Amino acid sequence: MIFQVALLIFILYILYDRVFLMYYNYWYFKKQGFQPTGFPFPFIGDLLKFLKVLKHKDEYWDDPQFEYFQDVFKKDIPPFVIDFRYPRGILVISDPDFVFESYTTKNKYFDRFPRCLQLKQALKRKHLSSAFYKDKMQLQLNSIISTTFDIVQETIQQIEQGQDQLDLNEYIGKLVLRAVQICIFGVNEKLETLPYRENGIIQQLTLGVFMNRLSVDNIKRVASIFRMNFEFLDNYYVGKVEKEVESNNNTMRRFIIDMISQRKKKNENLRPEEIHHDFLNLLLQDEIFKDNDSLIADECITFMLASTQSITSALSNLIFYVTRDQQICTKVRNEISEIIGKNIKMSKITKEMWTQKLSLDEIQHQWSYLYMVIQENLRIEPPIRKSITQTVSQDIEIRGKKIPKGVPILFHFLIIQRDANEWPDPLKFIPERFDPASKYFLTAEGKKRKPASFTPYLGGRRICLGKTFAENIIKCVAPLIISRLDFELLKTEYRDRKPPNGTFAEPTYPMKISIYQ
Repeated sequence: MIFQVALLIFILYILYDRVFLMYYNYWYFKKQGFQPTGFPFPFIGDLLKFLKVLKHKDEYWDDPQFEYFQDVFKKDIPPFVIDFRYPRGILVISDPDFVFESYTTKNKYFDRFPRCLQLKQALKRKHLSSAFYKDKMQLQLNSIISTTFDIVQETIQQIEQGQDQLDLNEYIGKLVLRAVQICIFGVNEKLETLPYRENGIIQQLTLGVFMNRLSVDNIKRVASIFRMNFEFLDNYYVGKVEKEVESNNNTMRRFIIDMISQRKKKNENLRPEEIHHDFLNLLLQDEIFKDNDSLIADECITFMLASTQSITSALSNLIFYVTRDQQICTKVRNEISEIIGKNIKMSKITKEMWTQKLSLDEIQHQWSYLYMVIQENLRIEPPIRKSITQTVSQDIEIRGKKIPKGVPILFHFLIIQRDANEWPDPLKFIPERFDPASKYFLTAEGKKRKPASFTPYLGGRRICLGKTFAENIIKCVAPLIISRLDFELLKTEYRDRKPPNGTFAEPTYPMKISIYQ
């Protein structure tokens, strides 16, 4: 009898949660101007339609949600969409006015985590942000500049030995990993390989490859059809494939915890002034983290995965676009000459010169054209295409849209930053969009762009913690590469159409590489 009652309650809950709420949300939000992706079927929503679209996936596919919306809405994706691939629907918003208000006057109502965790998370962010204070950031950047300089010199030697072809993504990925590991662990030596389980086979992978695959596997797990419908099982790994993901997660975690243990022993023999200012040592000295190795491991893993992938895709994209347009490449090199010294050959720029000219003060007040190239790179292909899913802590109204408490919401950066109303010729790479003296600085109507029309790092309390860190690494690494190396696309078709690159995809960009004199 008890079992029957429990089963009945469960069935009624499923009907309410997966049928009634889905159709109620369809009516409620459509009435307010949200465009549904289609009329949803009970339990499965629009998944069948999405699976049909998925069959057309090729190397030029971008974010799956973006591609799906393009198929559903054809020419223009509406600024307010309710996506019924998810249970009960998820609000996908690309209206810059709505986004701006959510970052400002309504910012306090948006939550990523349950309310009971919010204050703890806010406190953690406050402490972690100290890792990016100016003095500590400068020390990290000096190490990154030195490492990048050495890598470029190694590459030049390889070219001279006849090794003149590479995959741009792989090359940049290894470089960024070495840079990030310096900032986190304070070491510049090669880290050990880790055993990675896949389809019953164990492979020994380098840390960078391991992290990239692990990140993709975890994203796929969360985004699977099964997880979309049974999110209450997210803390459990179900099936052979997910068990392998769990095993790989544990391997990564054990590796980080072992590094924490080694660092603690090393620091015992050092005076406070001798302790390196890296991310791990910051956590080991912090009152919130120092006695909790598990919490430290969480932060290190999160920071490594997020920063490595986002910086790699952003920097790889930048080199690709600069390579494809030689006028842009020439302008960047001219700026390098103007800042370093017109009488100094690129090959004669020393590590010390780079360190001086790429200091925080210099990159904030000099390097204006490089800044425009970086910003345009983040606009046309934001490394993270959309925000994390969020909810509001109470019923609110933003620009005439009533949003009930608990309804999932995300902001789609790619749609926002390719809006032709805000960005003329949105698919063209035009750095002058960020030059106040250029016509491209304005909309097609000659008006000033809306504040949230460019938002690759979120905003308000939800702004990306590593925003400054990522931007500064790109500003420091890009000039060193562009000053000494010439790249040539080996796939000529990529000159007209670039395969997208981000957390959702990891294309190969075969390049022939030569020394720029």
